[in-house]
Amino acid sequence: CMSARKHLVLLGDSTLDNIIWLKSYKECVKYKLSEGVGVDVEITNYAADGFTTTNILEGGVPALSYYKRLEVDPYPCGLTNFKPLEHLKELHARHPVTDIVLSVGGNDIRVVLRSISQLQNTMEAFINNYQEILEACLDITPRVILMMQYRPALYQDEVYGIYHSITMGTGNAIEKMNMMMQTMYPRLISIAEAYALPLIDLPNTFDPRFSDLFCSQIEPSAFGSSLIAKMIAHVFDNHEWTQSKFYACSPENYKKIPSTTNVELQNIEATVNDGTNWSIKGLPDLSRDDINKWATNLDEEESSEEENEEGKFAMQLKLLEEMGFKKEECLPLLKATNGDVVQVIDLLNSD
Repeated sequence: CMSARKHLVLLGDSTLDNIIWLKSYKECVKYKLSEGVGVDVEITNYAADGFTTTNILEGGVPALSYYKRLEVDPYPCGLTNFKPLEHLKELHARHPVTDIVLSVGGNDIRVVLRSISQLQNTMEAFINNYQEILEACLDITPRVILMMQYRPALYQDEVYGIYHSITMGTGNAIEKMNMMMQTMYPRLISIAEAYALPLIDLPNTFDPRFSDLFCSQIEPSAFGSSLIAKMIAHVFDNHEWTQSKFYACSPENYKKIPSTTNVELQNIEATVNDGTNWSIKGLPDLSRDDINKWATNLDEEESSEEENEEGKFAMQLKLLEEMGFKKEECLPLLKATNGDVVQVIDLLNSD
């Protein structure tokens, strides 16, 4: 019977809405998750590529993935201001929502990396916004799964230059990234503890050296989709909702399934969240061969630096052209923003 089915809503950014970066719908997080949780679970995707916490609260035009999703996973509105929380309430009134996955924050930080002096203010705004979003979700259902943002790909830094941008802190680029993320999450972790919510610990799951988990440095690839979907499905099936726990799968505990775009997870660890005990562990000591198993595109990445600017931004250009923008307008802006599609769209629309 229909009422016995679970109804899971995805809410957030391209860590859940990554369709435009992949060859087909079957490679994206939502599709792989639907395979993982089975037919008794209906999934509604209210995540929107490019959205920040402010967009989740106030709305935004879901321009990045709108056309690619139209046939397979359409938004509940036209190409207008999409307000995820308002649509969530309306959906819940029609078709009760039992579970929510919330994954947002990467775009807040990506935007501020252009102006590192604003980092403290952005962190504060992010935490306040996140808390407001979470409270709105908890008004709908107590079963809210929080997905923490992974660290970007280390060997694709030519795309956004994220590691190059981080000047705060000491140590190497990874250590600085760890420090920044460890300042983002403590308040949210204590809120999760208060409500017995599960946290999918992607910072301790995604290895930033595993290039094949990523597209364009910050998006989940098809393999990344599989890892995220399997983590969500595990938490969805196993969390008991009596106390908050972190769920992580250490990089040595998953591997590619040959001839597929899926990963196999051997051991997902659950650790009780006492509100204070989270940190990003050091990168596992893996051999070069182990890391190279996740670098099938290494040759392409190395040669791409020698290609012309058009080749470097080929994926972004194709996307912008599909949205109706002219290549000659886009290319100079892609160069100026180092390939930041969201910023380019903002600039084109403001002219």
